[in-house]
Amino acid sequence: MIRLHGVGRVVDPGHPEYEKRMAAFEPSEDTTLISRSIIVIDVERIADSCGFMFRMKLVDEREQLVRWAEKQQAKNGESWKSNYPGQQRHQHRWFAGAGA
Repeated sequence: MIRLHGVGRVVDPGHPEYEKRMAAFEPSEDTTLISRSIIVIDVERIADSCGFMFRMKLVDEREQLVRWAEKQQAKNGESWKSNYPGQQRHQHRWFAGAGA
């Protein structure tokens, strides 16, 4: 597990920086469908953990998020991402954790 601490900002689709940053991920169609924004974090601190509480190998891909996004798009059209609740845009202090 890794934890990133720092100051973050949101880059939304339609912003010139979004396309540049998204291209670096070489996104699949599924990734493009579910992506609502990219979070850019100026990392000030990195902490790690041994990961005893997390699975350490990929067992299979999760499909729930893709199915959910497909339903949102079918129900609300292409604008569903920009109308998604909680999309306030301002600078935040971020804590991002990722488990293996």
